[in-house]
Amino acid sequence: MEYDYTRVAEDDPKRCQGRMKNGNQCLLKAMEGGSYCPVHGGVFTEKAQKREQLRNYQLSKYRQRVGDLASSPALKNLNEEIGILRMTLENIINQCNSAAELMVASQTISDLVLKIERLVSGCHKLDKDLMGLFGTDDLRKLASDIIEIVGRHVPAEEIEDVAVELQIALEKMKVSQDRQ
Repeated sequence: MEYDYTRVAEDDPKRCQGRMKNGNQCLLKAMEGGSYCPVHGGVFTEKAQKREQLRNYQLSKYRQRVGDLASSPALKNLNEEIGILRMTLENIINQCNSAAELMVASQTISDLVLKIERLVSGCHKLDKDLMGLFGTDDLRKLASDIIEIVGRHVPAEEIEDVAVELQIALEKMKVSQDRQ
């Protein structure tokens, strides 16, 4: 990939904010949409922006799909979604090949365990309070919240797998309700 290494005037607003070895501000042009040139990390900013754009695209796509599936009156519990989160946790743990990798992933694992616990507790409370009468609009909102939570804590590469499994779970619930 070709990067722009153009020198700019000292008062140019697009000047890189990085510092050279002598302590002076860099004289190169910052990358588009960023504050740094390719030499001072602008490439990483560009890559981070692309990852964020991809993540936002995937989240909006998954929210739409969950909304489509959630319009079914057959969706009355979140047990399968809890299963998806548990499978995600298992996948993260299985990717750890050593004690060191497990230690590095411990914060992510801990956060996901807490979120699963909260979701399970919330589901039990909802089932008890609503006696299984979970409204479609409420379910759609909750499913959207689940997608956002998972999206914040699961790498973009894995979010698609979670969304597919969520879609399958929602479809299974619809089929099960149709049989009744």
